[in-house]
Parts: sequence; structure tokens; C-alpha cells
Amino acid sequence: MSAFNVGKKVSAAVRILQRKRDASARATHLVGKKDPLIIYEKALLGQATGGKFPSVTFIERKQMSTKTSIKRIALVAAAALTLGGFSAVSASAAAPSVSGTSVFALTLGGGTTSAATQVVGGFASFTISETVTASGTAGVIGSLSSSGVGSIVSGAGLSDTSTVGLSITGGSSAATFPTSSVSLYSGAAVSNGSLQATAFTVSSSVAGVQTITYTPIDTNGAPGTAVTQTITWGATPVVSAQYSQIVMLTGTTGAGVTGTTAPVALTTTGAVTTVTAAKSSGNNLTAQAVIGVVTNSSATATMLTQKVTATITGPGQLSGGTTTAGTGTNGRSITITETGGVAYFAVYSDGTAGTSTITLSVGTVTLGTRTATFYGAPAKATVTQNLYIAKAGSTLGAPTSATDGAGTTVLLTHAYTVEVVDAAGNDVAGATVKAFSSDATIIQSSNCTESTSITSGSGFWNCEVVGATGAASGSTATVTFKVSSAANTTYDILATPITFAIGGSIASEALSLDASSYTPLAPLRLIVTAKDSKGNLAADVDGALVKNLVSSVAMGGSGLVSPSKTVNGVGKTSIGANYAPATAGDFIISAVDIASTVPGTALSVTGVSSGTSSDAQGSLALDAANAATDAANNAYDEAQNATQAASDALAAVTALSAQVEALIATVKSLAAMVAKIKAKVKA
Repeated sequence: MSAFNVGKKVSAAVRILQRKRDASARATHLVGKKDPLIIYEKALLGQATGGKFPSVTFIERKQMSTKTSIKRIALVAAAALTLGGFSAVSASAAAPSVSGTSVFALTLGGGTTSAATQVVGGFASFTISETVTASGTAGVIGSLSSSGVGSIVSGAGLSDTSTVGLSITGGSSAATFPTSSVSLYSGAAVSNGSLQATAFTVSSSVAGVQTITYTPIDTNGAPGTAVTQTITWGATPVVSAQYSQIVMLTGTTGAGVTGTTAPVALTTTGAVTTVTAAKSSGNNLTAQAVIGVVTNSSATATMLTQKVTATITGPGQLSGGTTTAGTGTNGRSITITETGGVAYFAVYSDGTAGTSTITLSVGTVTLGTRTATFYGAPAKATVTQNLYIAKAGSTLGAPTSATDGAGTTVLLTHAYTVEVVDAAGNDVAGATVKAFSSDATIIQSSNCTESTSITSGSGFWNCEVVGATGAASGSTATVTFKVSSAANTTYDILATPITFAIGGSIASEALSLDASSYTPLAPLRLIVTAKDSKGNLAADVDGALVKNLVSSVAMGGSGLVSPSKTVNGVGKTSIGANYAPATAGDFIISAVDIASTVPGTALSVTGVSSGTSSDAQGSLALDAANAATDAANNAYDEAQNATQAASDALAAVTALSAQVEALIATVKSLAAMVAKIKAKVKA
């Protein structure tokens, strides 16, 4: 620490530069025991006068706040270092010597960081560690300041075996909080070791950035290396429905958690948005599904301890837990405080059939919904036929790849599908079903498997049929899907019977179009009709039917496409696969048969394009418009010429009329003269 000799004489420690010694000395001598800080400030800044200072100046100086005095001290010290005209003399009782380097740890949210964010109105704490390198007496060992928003709101003091304290002025009085700056002051002699400031706390009532700076001060009062921390104060984070996660799994097990600290996430394998379960005769304490929730305010910010609420509307009930769903009391609305960022809810039946919606929320923010359907006994079965012609001795619509006796792969499409529902129209899972053939010598059997697809869900059945060995081409039989309403041997719910035929392998193909004529560039569907050796429609089969498709006229689109399968003996290209020509007239499409038992047969079909394309029509219309414009221009020019000719003729007639009138006047004058002459002669 530095000390000032403020006797009536000028201190020997003061060195005046730049030829101002006399004036400064005179000012110092005249002031006597007045405030030495004012003397130094005036002298260093070149503002001292040659005479006495007005008394009012000293009164005002003494009335300044302690905080202002510190700023003045800092200003004087900075000026002294800059001018190089003064050297400070150490006091006989020096403060402890410190390393000049500090360890500054900001603590926020349970972790140590050099920069952080915090909610407006909240608090952040930090510690400062200093190493004492030489013992000393009481004195200032460092300064702490806050800039930007916020302030320092508390400080508990330094921990050591010696008596220590905090002071703004560098004296022994305690600091006053809140403040923007505070000095660390050792209250007594200390030995080599560590001084540690603990429980410093800062806060801000407005949003913005707060910068906290700590500067150690050595024995001679020189500042060491400053260290800083920043805190960004912002609004309270709000749970985001976009970034939060909801995962529902069927059964009693919740989704696994990835990540042990924020952000955490739930595994999504097997996740569903809806679940189907049987209603029970009463409360069913076996969970039908478990819903996991992770709340986030952004993509990477998990909100670890939010209160998550699950509410069910419709039949059913819920329970909640943080690690295992279903540990709490069942109810219609359950609130769980997350542990580690995750909350779980189990879904149960309450004995009532129907569809329910489970809404997940935090406060007024709805995170999302999931649905659960509780069904009653089967009441109706609805069948949809997809395929029609089976081959004798082969399976049609096999759920896995299958081949017939000739090695041809049959359709993997289900021969037919069935939906089983209860009286309210809810899909019923696990029903007891069976399919019957009206003639086992034609359609030997039909087998069905309940779907486990997430999209179709339970209550949907996928079925295949088997053509009987030796069944004749063209023969038919019906298949009826039946359901037991009470899971017994009485199948009392019947779907509408559907008819299947027997057909052989493709022996011949015929090419046709889906229309007799097309407007330019209209969608065109190419059709292949396949028949067996008996002349009946061939069995339904997958695979391309023709190749080498060409047209006598350029077609629209990128090229001609072949049908890829037959259903009920007919293969059709999808709408938009082929397009008609842009020009008018006939066109011929030719191809080669590749699916029949004797491939290589040439096929062709003739089509008609009924007009020109819109581009051609537009071009013709433009030409016609241009011609009409030219004709109009010519007519205008001719009208102008006629107008000019008429104008010229009118001018000529006008001139001739004037000449005639002049001749008539002359004749009249001559006649008068003749009359006078005659009168004289008679006289």
C-alpha cells in the first residue's frame, strides 16, 4: 500500500516534472493538512492554481461519496503511471504480497463456467482464490467490480486463519451492498498460504450482459492480472412444444433415456401415436401403453424439473412416475415433476369402450397428444378384395415370396384384407376368426394373419387363398371370412363372400388403350390382357408383361412404360406413366410379349390424337392474329389515300366554281355595255 506524507512541507516523495515544481510545491504548502488526494489530483492533471484553493472546493470534496473517492484515487494512480512524474513510497505497514494472478470460478446451475446465462431476478455466485507470497499487515489485496447490468448483492468475506474483512474504502469497515465495486481487505497479518473469497453473489433485475472483473493488488499497490466473468441475464425460458419430446410405447415398459445430463432424450424404437386395447369388465391395472415426456426450451436445453401434466378425455385412466410408470395413483389427470428431465405416464382401461385423447402439457403450453382406443366385442367384419384369380396348386397373395409350379413368382399383395370392429366401430384386436371356401376342390383354403403394422394396427387381417391342385381353369368358388363374437366355436359374424377363379399361366397377351382417342398430351393408359391356354383370364401375377415399347409418332412424357402386374387377368399402367402425342392423327404403339409361355410375340395397338397440341394451336392463333393486324393496317392506309384524293378533288371543284363565277360576271358586264351601245345607235 502507498502512504502520503501530508505535513506542512512538501513531501520528499513528490517529484515535480516539466518545470511545475514551484507552483505545485506552493499549492501543497498552502493547503497544509487538507485532503492529499485533491492535492495530487490537481497537481497531476495540471489544474492547481498558483494561490490558495477556494474553501468551497474542499467542502464539496469532503462531501463526495466513498465510491467517488475510489474513482478519484484510481484516476490519480492512472495519471501518475501515465505521466511518470511521481513515485509512490510504500507505507511502513504493508499489506500481504499476493501472486498477482487469481483463480476466478463462476458457479451457475450446479457447474463452473467462464460465461453463463441466468434468469432475470435470479442469482449467480462465484469464488475468488488468491495465493499469498509474502506476509504483511492489514491492507487491500484486490478489487472487484461489476459493469453492464446487475450488481454485487452480497459477500461473506475471506476465509483464512487470520481475521479478515471486506471494505470499499480499504479500511476496516464492512462493505455496503448492493454495489458495483468492492475491495478485498486483509484485516491482519497473514502468512504464506491461500486467501479465498466465498459466497459473492450477483443479480440483475433487467436483461443484458453483466461483466465481473477482479484485479489483485500487490504489496506496492500495483494491479496484477485482471480476470473476468460474464453473465447474460435473460427472460425465464419457456417450454417449447417444438423441441420437447413425447414417446409412446405399447405395453408396460417406458422408453429408455439417452444422456445423463441435459440435453436428455428418449429412444424412439417402436414408438406409436395410437394404441388399441380391449376394454375390461372393470378397472384394468395392466398398463396398455407408457408415455415418456422430456421437456426442452430449445433443441439443446432440457428443462430438468418441470411439472408435466397428462389428462385423458374419453374412456381410460392414467398413472404417473419418474422412473417407472404406474407407481402413482390412477386418475384422469396426473401431474409429475420430472426427475432428470423425464416424466412417465401409464395408460389403462376403465372398462369403457371408445377412443380417448391423452394431452401432455406444462402449465399453459400443450406439448402434444396421443390416442388410445378401448374396444368391445366384435360386431362386424368388412372385407376388401385385392386379387381375383389363383393358379391351381399355388398360393395367391402369400405374405412372403412364393412361386408356383412353373417357378413364377406370385403376387405379394394380400388376396384380401378384413377389418373387424365392435358395435361402436372401434377396431377389435385378437378376435377369433376363420375363412371358409364354398368348394375346397377349387379354392382349397384361405389363411389370415392379424396385422401388426403401426399404420393399419390391430383389428386388420391379411389373407391369402390356395388354389386346389387339379382345379380347372375358369372354375370359381367363394370365400367367406367369419368371426366369433364371444371367442367360441360359433362363428356368427360373417363378412360379405368374395369370389375367386382358377386361371393358368399366361399363354397370350393383347395390347389395348383405355380410350379410343386422346387430346394432345393427355394421360394414356396402356392395357395388357393376359389369357391362359384355355382362353380364360390368366392367374394374377407380378412382373413386366411386354418390352420394346415404341410408337410411330413421338409420345408425350419421357417414354413408354409397360404394365408391371396383372389383377383379374389385366395389367394397366398407372395414370401419368404414358402420354398421347402432341400432334394430330393416328399413332401405332408396338411391343413384344415377354410374360407368356411362348414369349416374343409381336403386339400392337392403334390410337388417335384428336387435335394439335396447345402449343401448335397457340402458334396458329398467333399467325391468324398477325394476318388480321396486317389486313387492318392495309385498310387504314387505303382509307387515308381515299381521304386525300377526295380532299384534292374538292379543292379543284372549288377553284373551277370560282372561275365560272368570274366568267359569268364578265359576261354580264359585256352584256350591259352592248345594251348601252345599242341605245346610243337607236338615238
